[in-house]
Amino acid sequence: MKEPTAEMAVLRKTVEQLTDEIVKSKAEEEKLLNEFSSMNNELVNLQRQLAKSNAELTRTKEEAVRANDLKSTFLAVVSHEFRTPMNGILGMIEMLGSSKLSPDQRQAIGVIRESASLLLNMINNLLDISKVEAGQMELEIGNVRVQAIMSHVAQLLEPQIYQMGNRLSIETDSGVAEHLEGDSARIMQILLNLLNNANKFTSEGLLIIRTKLVEERKDSQRVRFEVQDSGIGISPEDQNKLFQPYVQASEGSASQYGGTGLGLWICSSFVELMQGEIGVVSKEGQGSTFWFEIPLMKGSEQADEMEKHENGDLKAFSELLREHSHSQTILVAEDNRVNRQVVQLQLNHLGFQHIDFAEDGQAAVRAASERSYACILMDHHMPLLNGHDAAKAIRQREAENQQPLYRSFL
Repeated sequence: MKEPTAEMAVLRKTVEQLTDEIVKSKAEEEKLLNEFSSMNNELVNLQRQLAKSNAELTRTKEEAVRANDLKSTFLAVVSHEFRTPMNGILGMIEMLGSSKLSPDQRQAIGVIRESASLLLNMINNLLDISKVEAGQMELEIGNVRVQAIMSHVAQLLEPQIYQMGNRLSIETDSGVAEHLEGDSARIMQILLNLLNNANKFTSEGLLIIRTKLVEERKDSQRVRFEVQDSGIGISPEDQNKLFQPYVQASEGSASQYGGTGLGLWICSSFVELMQGEIGVVSKEGQGSTFWFEIPLMKGSEQADEMEKHENGDLKAFSELLREHSHSQTILVAEDNRVNRQVVQLQLNHLGFQHIDFAEDGQAAVRAASERSYACILMDHHMPLLNGHDAAKAIRQREAENQQPLYRSFL
């Protein structure tokens, strides 16, 4: 046998090298396959965990929605339940205040009245803040008479302003339409809050509430409301946090002037809800001017006629009070016993002795169908049938019989 040639040796070596490389490549391939399989398993596990997390998130979201709905329902109930006893307290305080009292007793009644009013305002603020945070606050669009709102705000705060030794001036822009459409209750609440703050931080000074026409359009106006004071003013640092929730200008003002730090944030939330802007211009020691601008639709003829109808009812009720209180019968629809007592005492004080009561809306409709009343005082929140629907049913019946009805909501 011949010895292998050099070429055969080279070929054998090459084959051995290729075999080794194939073996290594196969091992690398198996390693990569194992790694891929492991990664695939991890991916499957991640997908399962993600699906589980998504299911938990969906369940949590559904629970949050249910909790929010329960919270809204709870707020609607407690809003009435909180305000009802406070209204009873304030009503009885007013009755006591109109009786014969010694100077010390009258002073005590004043302290109770002020404290109860402050507590009621705090309750209202807390309830409003909860509604805003839950996204449940809605505007109630109706007729807006700017001048009447400003006069009413001034009248409500007149005792507190007088107590602080301040003077109040009202400045109105003649360009602002007499009848506009918006949420008059929220506008009034904002002005009350701003004017109350201005009075609180001013002593023996001047307070001004004013309106300005900012923009005129075919079907709307942009109106600017301002509340100006000559009080202590606000530092630039404190101005930056005025409209934040649960924040007061400074710890010193909180202890000296009181307050919850909610009022201005509520004002800001209401203005935002009305698609407006709010702000402040102030210098320390030179007073402050809080302002807000909101768009208001121009009032329709139908809204004006509705207001005239309401004013006609109030005028007739005033004549009733003045001329025939001793002989007329009034129906009071109110489900709360304390409120019924307060209303009865107030009506008795006005001279009305013939008063019927209904404890729910259906009873009010039934009573109104059985006899004719000179006036019906109707609460809104009542069982079986609310005051609005009850009044609507009674008005419809009275319209069919062509009989006048004087209605007022408590």
